[in-house]
Amino acid sequence: VVVVSTAAEAEAPLAALRAACARGALLGLDTEWVRGAPPALVQLAADDLCVLVRLDRLRRRGEPPPAALAALLDDEAALKVGVGIGGDARLLGRLGLRTRGCVELQLVAARAGFALSGAGLERLAAEVLGRHLSKDAALRCGDWEAEELSEAQVTYAAADAAVAVAIAARLHAHAPSDDVGTPPLCEWLAPLRDLAHGTG
Repeated sequence: VVVVSTAAEAEAPLAALRAACARGALLGLDTEWVRGAPPALVQLAADDLCVLVRLDRLRRRGEPPPAALAALLDDEAALKVGVGIGGDARLLGRLGLRTRGCVELQLVAARAGFALSGAGLERLAAEVLGRHLSKDAALRCGDWEAEELSEAQVTYAAADAAVAVAIAARLHAHAPSDDVGTPPLCEWLAPLRDLAHGTG
């Protein structure tokens, strides 16, 4: 997990994520915020890398979001997955960040035959991965604009993005296939791109 607070710190890890997406990796996406404020944190995960970008720290210094982040979010070929991802895209839009290539995880679950309409990430993790994902309210509603994020906050935030990818991959692995088999993950998800309200 890499936590970044400046555009310079963000450049290399975001380039690594973009390269992973170019190789066909799926990008997990989530945001954290303090009530009523723009996103304080955006979490992005692919392969074995999770990058947490502290947008609030940039704002405090009067800096725009990193150009590398804007480019990755706007790249519709880099598919992003998450629960409530349309809401995350709208929140990021408040910072002038257009987010395209979004896939709502609940739609993926429905496509794979799971009747989990309205399920959050915690329930999807339990049903699809057989894994408990802590969604402790004290962390979820904690101070994401703190001077330093706690280890628990970093772990919580990273898990949200990484688990979304793991759930999509498991659903893909167990998807019914036709005579020619199931296409690669991102190709399989492509028809669901930007169907979440408010994305694209």
